[in-house]
Amino acid sequence: MSVADLHRSLEIAAERGGDVYPAIYDAYFARCAGSRDLMQLTDIYMRGRMLDSLFELLLADDIAEQFAYLRFETKNHSTWGVQSHMYDNLLTAVRDVIRAACAADWTPAMAAAWDARIAAIVAEIRAALAATA
Repeated sequence: MSVADLHRSLEIAAERGGDVYPAIYDAYFARCAGSRDLMQLTDIYMRGRMLDSLFELLLADDIAEQFAYLRFETKNHSTWGVQSHMYDNLLTAVRDVIRAACAADWTPAMAAAWDARIAAIVAEIRAALAATA
C-alpha cells in the first residue's frame, strides 16, 4: 500500500472537482441509514473538521501512530450512537467520491491503496468498539 497513491488520487480530485466535502456527505447519507439524523446537530464547520481529521488519518505515513487518537474518538462517538458500520460507510463514500473525480485517471494502485487503508482503519475501529462493549 502506498500513501503516495492516496495523495495522488486526492490531488487529481482537487484539480478536477474542487471542494469534494459536500459530495462526500451526500454519498455518505445516501449509503448509510441513520447517519443524516445522527449528524443533524452538526454544522458545515464541524463536518469540515471531521473530514479534515479523516483525511489526516487516511494520509498518515504511519497509521499506527494515529490509532491512539482514533480509539479515543471512537469511544467518544459511540456515546452519541455512532455504530461501526457508519465509519465503514463514511470511508467508502470518501473513496467513491474521489474515484469518481479521478475518472479515467483512477488506477489499480490507487484502488489497492484505498482498500488497504480503509480495511486497516475499520479493523482498528471495530477493535476499539469491541473493547468498550
